[in-house]
Amino acid sequence: KATVSVLNWRAAYTMSGGTGGSSGLTKFDELKNLPRSHIGASLVLDRKGPTTFESVNFWKPMAAARAVYGGQILGQALVAATRTVKQSDFKVHSFHAYFLLAGSPELPAIYNVGLTRDGRSFASRSVEATQNGKAIFTAQYSFHADEATPLVHQKPMPEGVPPPEACESRASYLQLLRNKYEAAGDTKKVSFVDRIVASQWPSFPSALDLRYVDGSDSAFFLPLETHAPRPARALHWIKCKHPIRSDAHWIHAAVAAYASDAGIIVPTLFPLGSERYQSSMVTSLDHAMWFHAPFRADDWLLYEIESFRAAAGRGLSQGRIYRRDGTLCITVTQESLLRMKERPGALPAVESTRPAKAKHAKL
Repeated sequence: KATVSVLNWRAAYTMSGGTGGSSGLTKFDELKNLPRSHIGASLVLDRKGPTTFESVNFWKPMAAARAVYGGQILGQALVAATRTVKQSDFKVHSFHAYFLLAGSPELPAIYNVGLTRDGRSFASRSVEATQNGKAIFTAQYSFHADEATPLVHQKPMPEGVPPPEACESRASYLQLLRNKYEAAGDTKKVSFVDRIVASQWPSFPSALDLRYVDGSDSAFFLPLETHAPRPARALHWIKCKHPIRSDAHWIHAAVAAYASDAGIIVPTLFPLGSERYQSSMVTSLDHAMWFHAPFRADDWLLYEIESFRAAAGRGLSQGRIYRRDGTLCITVTQESLLRMKERPGALPAVESTRPAKAKHAKL
């Protein structure tokens, strides 16, 4: 077997048919030309070897957060796996991932891709992300070339859902709450809302456009209002806020992976309500996605989320993502760690209210 030096690995990999050559690099380097507030800019990876990539930047869910947003790791890992698949007609159709440790926004992540198998119909990849030599994330990916079949069915899109133009954003709901507290003379809660708004990391909120069918879903974690128990189901519209000037499936799949981590945990807490208890620790444990049909991540997609079970400190949620024409294009599942505590009478500090992975230390 010939030995490939560090200096000529790219030429050798290109000759073998990999996506590491000039055409492959051009295709993936288009992310580097996007404005920083674009989700695609958060998915940029530098190639360090034939199957090794390094993150360029990490975003935080809030300015005070100590951990990386999990959706960004999902998106970056998917880009890393895709960059090693030689067959141009192969598209990711599923992945199964585990969050092992909280990712630090202060350190780059190294993504090492395992070339598990290249077959005629499927290709398989494994990805491990590390920081300081410690594994923080691992996943398995499967790629497939679509096949013609008469067997086609799906779970119908929910009926009677208002369009995104008629739904509330988190910012608009918080403004409604602020107006309510200001009219009531509750300066403590007005100040709390102002701190929440001011603490948002500039890039993260502007990257996604989320519209909630029930605006209160967007603020369930905040100790501003108490919520009575209700069914474990939520609906919101979601899309990349900025246009994606490409039809490449891998870009839209990576952006969808990024977006799929936004809000999927929340309905798990609905049946308990927040009148007596609130979460003391909420973090993602694992995450899986199946891609069923073409879609654009910069078009409105309806995200229907249900939680089927919560017990033993863990909760399971499933999300179904539909195009506006009713086509089910993505299915998502996630299990989360959920630790609860008695609700205190006083408002906690802003930093302790986020549904973040900041406390996601070794479990």
